[in-house]
Amino acid sequence: HAGSKGSQLSNLMQVPTDCPQRDERLGWMGDASLSVESMLLHFDMAGMMAAFVDSMVDELGTDGSLPDIVPHQRGGGRPADLSWSSALVSSMHALWEA
Repeated sequence: HAGSKGSQLSNLMQVPTDCPQRDERLGWMGDASLSVESMLLHFDMAGMMAAFVDSMVDELGTDGSLPDIVPHQRGGGRPADLSWSSALVSSMHALWEA
């Protein structure tokens, strides 16, 4: 449990990141999709996740697609993998439940 929380803390900057080194310090949607519920349970971060949801909405394409990385800076693709795009819905749902 402590290891899980420590790992999450090292990956929470202004957005949920993949890992704190290399070029993975971006808001990868897959990581947010998989860990939003546990992050909200472990930490008081509803405000941060709400801001991340706002960033996702800002990145919506005219066709409704999302990129792999939010906010989109470089890398990744558009449209994102379906499971990664689900970060928008899973984050909104987790915030609603919190």
